[in-house]
Amino acid sequence: MEPKKEKSFNDVMSYWAVKDTKEKDTKEKDTKINKSGNKLPTPLQQQQQIVNNNYNNNNNNENIPDENQIEQKEIEEKVEEQEIEQKIEKEIEQKLEIEETLEGEIKKEEPSKPMSPEIKRETLNFYSSTDILEKERELHEAAETVIETTTTTTTPSRIPTTNYDTFTYKVQEDEKLVGEQSHDEEEMLCSNHSFYRATNSDASSTGYSGVYSAQQEQQKQTQQQQQHRQQPQNRQRKSSQTDSYGSPMYSSDSYKSNVDSSSGGSSSYNPYGIAHYSGSDNGNGFYSSESGESSTSGGSNYLPGEEDDEEFFVSTNDNVHRVNVLPVEATSGCSWTNSGEENNWNSTFQHFMDLPCSEEKYKNLSNIANDFVYCADSFGKIIISELHLPIDQKTIKPLDLGGVAGGYKYKCQDIIFKFVVDTELIPGLWMYGEHKRSDERAQKSAGHEIKGLNHFMELSTLIRFPLMAIIDYRGYRLLAISSLPINKNTIVYGSCDGGKTVHKSDPAVNEEMERMAKLLNLKGHVVGANKVFLYGPGDIEIHAGLDGRKYMLDFARVFPPEFPKILSTNKRIGREIFYSMVRPELLSKSEVPISSDAFSGWQTDNADIVKELNDDTKRLSERLHYEIIPDCIKIIESSKQNKKGNNNNNNNNNNNNNNNNGIIGTSSNSAFSSNSARTSTGILRSGSGEFSTYSPSVLTSDELEEVSLNFVNVGGKIKKTEKDFSEKSLEVLKMIDFLHSRGVNLRYLGIISKSVSDREIKNLLLTEVVARVWKKIVRSRIREKMDSSKRPSEGPYKHIMSDVFEVILTTNKAKHREFWTETGKGTFKYVAQRVFPKCLSKADRQTSVDIRSIIDTRFLAYRIIQMMNIRINNTAFGQFLSNPKYVISYKDIEEVGSVVKYPNIIDFAAGSFLFYESQRIINETDHSEGTTPVEINRWIENSQIKLRAAARSMPLSFKVLYRSSMTNVLLANISTNFKESIEICKTTLDSIRRTRSKHKGIPVLLALEGIIRLKLGNYYLFCSHNYPDFKREIDQAREKLEEALSLDPNAMTDFISQSIPLERLTFKTEGRDKALSFSERRRNNELFSMVLMMNDSSEQSILRTVLPNYFKKIIQIKDFSIPLALGRILGSNEIGQLTSQLPNLLCFNVNNITFTPEIGKNILMMKDLKNLKLEKTFFSSKSSSSSSSTEITSLNHFIKLLLTESKSLVSLQLNSRAIDDEVFEGNYHLFSNLLKLTLIDTYITDKTLIGLAPYLGKLVSLSLTASRDYKDEGLISVLESAQHLKSLCVSYNSNVTDKSAQVISKYSSELEELYLSRSKFSAAMIAEIVSKTQKIRILDLSSSFADVSMVYSLNHHGSKHLEQLYLSNTEKIGDDYLDLLLNLSSTPTLKTIHMAETDASDELIWKLFSKLENIQELKLPARFHLPSFMEWYEENTNVNSDDMMMINSVSDQPLYNLKTLDLTMAVVSLQSIQQIFQLCPQLENFTFSAITFVNDQSIVIDWCADELLLFSFFGLFSNLREINLSNSNIEARNIRILICKSPSLRIIHLWNCKNISSQQLYDLSVQYPYIHFD
Repeated sequence: MEPKKEKSFNDVMSYWAVKDTKEKDTKEKDTKINKSGNKLPTPLQQQQQIVNNNYNNNNNNENIPDENQIEQKEIEEKVEEQEIEQKIEKEIEQKLEIEETLEGEIKKEEPSKPMSPEIKRETLNFYSSTDILEKERELHEAAETVIETTTTTTTPSRIPTTNYDTFTYKVQEDEKLVGEQSHDEEEMLCSNHSFYRATNSDASSTGYSGVYSAQQEQQKQTQQQQQHRQQPQNRQRKSSQTDSYGSPMYSSDSYKSNVDSSSGGSSSYNPYGIAHYSGSDNGNGFYSSESGESSTSGGSNYLPGEEDDEEFFVSTNDNVHRVNVLPVEATSGCSWTNSGEENNWNSTFQHFMDLPCSEEKYKNLSNIANDFVYCADSFGKIIISELHLPIDQKTIKPLDLGGVAGGYKYKCQDIIFKFVVDTELIPGLWMYGEHKRSDERAQKSAGHEIKGLNHFMELSTLIRFPLMAIIDYRGYRLLAISSLPINKNTIVYGSCDGGKTVHKSDPAVNEEMERMAKLLNLKGHVVGANKVFLYGPGDIEIHAGLDGRKYMLDFARVFPPEFPKILSTNKRIGREIFYSMVRPELLSKSEVPISSDAFSGWQTDNADIVKELNDDTKRLSERLHYEIIPDCIKIIESSKQNKKGNNNNNNNNNNNNNNNNGIIGTSSNSAFSSNSARTSTGILRSGSGEFSTYSPSVLTSDELEEVSLNFVNVGGKIKKTEKDFSEKSLEVLKMIDFLHSRGVNLRYLGIISKSVSDREIKNLLLTEVVARVWKKIVRSRIREKMDSSKRPSEGPYKHIMSDVFEVILTTNKAKHREFWTETGKGTFKYVAQRVFPKCLSKADRQTSVDIRSIIDTRFLAYRIIQMMNIRINNTAFGQFLSNPKYVISYKDIEEVGSVVKYPNIIDFAAGSFLFYESQRIINETDHSEGTTPVEINRWIENSQIKLRAAARSMPLSFKVLYRSSMTNVLLANISTNFKESIEICKTTLDSIRRTRSKHKGIPVLLALEGIIRLKLGNYYLFCSHNYPDFKREIDQAREKLEEALSLDPNAMTDFISQSIPLERLTFKTEGRDKALSFSERRRNNELFSMVLMMNDSSEQSILRTVLPNYFKKIIQIKDFSIPLALGRILGSNEIGQLTSQLPNLLCFNVNNITFTPEIGKNILMMKDLKNLKLEKTFFSSKSSSSSSSTEITSLNHFIKLLLTESKSLVSLQLNSRAIDDEVFEGNYHLFSNLLKLTLIDTYITDKTLIGLAPYLGKLVSLSLTASRDYKDEGLISVLESAQHLKSLCVSYNSNVTDKSAQVISKYSSELEELYLSRSKFSAAMIAEIVSKTQKIRILDLSSSFADVSMVYSLNHHGSKHLEQLYLSNTEKIGDDYLDLLLNLSSTPTLKTIHMAETDASDELIWKLFSKLENIQELKLPARFHLPSFMEWYEENTNVNSDDMMMINSVSDQPLYNLKTLDLTMAVVSLQSIQQIFQLCPQLENFTFSAITFVNDQSIVIDWCADELLLFSFFGLFSNLREINLSNSNIEARNIRILICKSPSLRIIHLWNCKNISSQQLYDLSVQYPYIHFD
């Protein structure tokens, strides 16, 4: 039977496109054409015709109609459509009449109500982009209905009777809703295929929009979906009018869904009139109003002629969720982002590995490595979860990539996954299990992959390595490796076919392998069927990559196997040689190189050579068991005994006194007493009948110093916290690192725990042994569960872990007693003896001994949680830590996660990035004289954690050790606790000592050790004031530095900048000097120590050659001084030694020293000196030198020579009462080049000023603060000469009058800084001066006669540059005064204001504060009542009034940016202080001097006498950096509490605190050297 001819949706669309263009014989149809805009452009008509023809050809290959037939058919269809349209119009009229009749009667039934625009909006929103395919099927059905049906019976129903009726029904309604507008061809095309219009007033008046209700559409969905599934071919028939997923754009609903989906990112292609539809003004898109009601004035949203509409709809394709406040990640800067290209992981990783060491390199390395590990973990868990699925059902399919022992292999996202299971080589022979499959042993072998990769990666510069990770999940192990650009034909070294063919074709690779093998102590040997001499294992592979790089892989057998017959002489050599390897640290201790292929069939040389290679390996294994392990046990026990009161230097003496009897004692529990034949003469008889001779193990003092340990947290506590468990865990890791550094595998941890006699250490080690046994048990049980369930799940494994915790933590000791005491199969002792041979002594194996009684069960559970990555509910975990009886249950376990292991380069890169970033921020902060961010400590600690993790896999790695030591030094530098810094330095020295034998003679490591000892000595001298310890450390530092610099003169370059102030110059002018930061003082002190160390060295010392080159780079020393306690030890001679080494200083400030001729001569040698400050210095004519041609005899002489020889000097600051007229006598003319002259607290008179005046024409800054002996005559003469001053300070002088003020006013137009504090100028003259200072930035009028006229003067010129205004103790401020200040508050630069006493209302003051948006420093007037002031604020903050401020956000609140607050002599309460601190979250400096404290009843009390009140205050001071507690009754013990509560505190003022004596103040300064006390 001939198939029935079908019409597609495209045919129907083509019909609607051409029908109106061919029917122009009636006026009615012409009108409809104009309304609906159904005229199609010719190109699209042709495209539609082609699609229709293609479709018809596919459906009717026998009867292919020609163009005339198609045209005739279209005419016939047109006639049919006209008839259908007439019937539908009648149907609509009938329905509308019924609807109008029932509109007032039916109110409760919402679906039967006339459809309002709101309902229509719901209808349109009901459709989604997921319904587009269903709508496509519906229209296909409509087309078929048109062809098959000639007449349709209509019923007065809201729902059209057929799908095609639905289609035409919508069209007719759309045509009625569209206004009569003329459009061009493009607009008509868009409107035709949109088939809808936004509602207007005419449409809304009918109450019906011509679309389905949501409820009616929902009733048809099930049937439509079923029909749609029966016709899948319809989804493949796409017209040219489709969205990006091929869905036709045919209705208002589909259009709406596509607009929505384009915003969400699902579809951005919409060719149907997007640029010609506009949303309404109310922002509701296609609808007239939010309420669903139509609008007569602006309701029509159809505005095809406006260009703004096009812009609106184009923007819908953008990401509307993007905001400007978040930075957009630049793709060019994130080259590690996976772009999907082949070998992306590898190429990007190798690119960053090529970069020099920098913050950017390690940042990108860390990013790409972490991303790789995340991807490997995510996909690895999928692979493991789908292990038991058929291959065709796996998400990630296995591949055949070759390799004998690699297990099943997969590839996903450019990562190769090896499913680590045992492989059957031939029937009955397994790779690792020999006679039966052993996945556990295969997993051990895979663990050696990363170990080999780590060591080769550290050594090689020619050969490259892949990214790698090991994923342990559900008891299985996956090895993930980044895909490399290699194949079987690119191999140039090693074998990829099991030794059938061994390659050695690249000379450069051959040379590199030989070099690295010698460094690793690996011996070359003949391997393979073709007998090729190789270094390393025979199955290692090196490929010449397709990208030009050399790549190495297969590292599992890089290190030799251990001789397996040591502990049991009856044991034969089996498959363990492929998974039981020696550690690289042990390999480095061998006197001869060792073969990687020992005891295996890979060695194909002659029998004698093979036997020699095997014997070398056997001797190394014997040394491990009979020398190294016993030594480790001895060291572990001695470390516990010496942990109290013994430093590293004292340990040497103690260790030398130890006798050399038994290595591990004579206990019957010894692991070596039952199976070894070692005699007292050191002769061992092995199982083969051979003899090996070793000397008895005697550790020298240097060896003991190298491996000394200090276990301080191994004891048990009744009540444990997470910190206790964490510290105990760190002790375990420290023990493991120590054993690894000695070359001892953890499989011998049981032997060591059995042999240790100290009870606490034995408990710690045995608990770790039990934890690792449980890990084996749990992984085996989980693997069995997964094999039996054969489906991914979480619940069963959580049940397994809860059962394990119940067995371990149950307080009912009778429960599970047999499991813990018996030794039969299935008991814990049975398993433990096989996982850790000889881990239990004879006494422990007795059935009367419960293992739980000799371990810490709670710490055991803690370690299991750590090792197996089990996530416990936080609340439950807290209860477990605090309650000894708490048992972790199934409901407490949130996840049994995966454990991922990876190369140490990943942790090393992350730690290095944090180190470089922290170092950069610290340097930037120091240069800008800022504050080191508090988070820097945390970043450095995180860096230490990462580097410790990197060192755990390679304890002797030089690069890890070096970076870790540098990080420790950085942390010691910024630490505010010098005792903590001392401990950090000691710990770092211990780490260096433990690797001394491995890295002996490396210059940078020797230099680093010397610098650390120098720092240690510096802390002893300047913080502890311990000169003997300082001398000892300085001597050792000199020794190390001389050795390092003799090998490499540049060995100190990387870290010298952290010890001395190299190339640091900061000129920061402040009206009030701040104390020198602790970092600056530390650098100055270390420089001083370094100079003393150099001067104590011999004349031939290399230090005298190298160090001066670094000293020449120092250009600034700020406020150098000698602590008072060291005055008898360090004096002018030592300062003279310092100054003699600084010839290139530009800025030199010294404080509180005795100025000797030697110091003066050294300063004269600083030819480039620009700024010299001598503060509180007193000249001494005593000279230590025997003769001098230019002996300095006085300060006058020094000033003369200074100004004569220092041609670059532009700033001279003299602050000493030793400065008088005699100092300047005869030197006046030499001051002509100075730009800044500061004379503070001197005894100069008018004579000096008159003499200097003619030569101060270049002066731009003059300060005569507290020099009280000069008068008007001297000052006026200077001012008449220095007419270009920008800064003038004449504070604290009562001798100058308005005469001087008149001259100041005359030349004040250029003034930027003016200090008139405590001057006697009249208010009028002050106002006159201020009126002319239009450039003024700093104006200090505190304690002067300034009044409201001065504020008028400021308002006169606007004070556009004013930054600081000091009005303390001036005329009382009233409302008028405050109104004028309000005008100044609009000045955006104003950051500091000290207020005078005021009687203005609180409202005006708050209004002033609310306008001071950038205020950072505020001093409230004396007797200011803070409680009532804050009370008014709390009551009136939220009042919405024109005269009151309205707080709309946190940043709008007044004083939000305030950093300094002075409440001197104010009245305060606890609540008001709490409120002000809440209002000022950025407060750093706080003055609490001479305050009057009142309680809630306004009763005055002594706040220092109430401990609870004091602690309440201290809790608010946690973020302060400076606090002034002068004139209070606070005690020294409370100061210590304050310091503990305020970690950021750096300056404490304690003037006139009668309860704190001078001795107590001194003790505080010694205890807290990083805090400045005065």
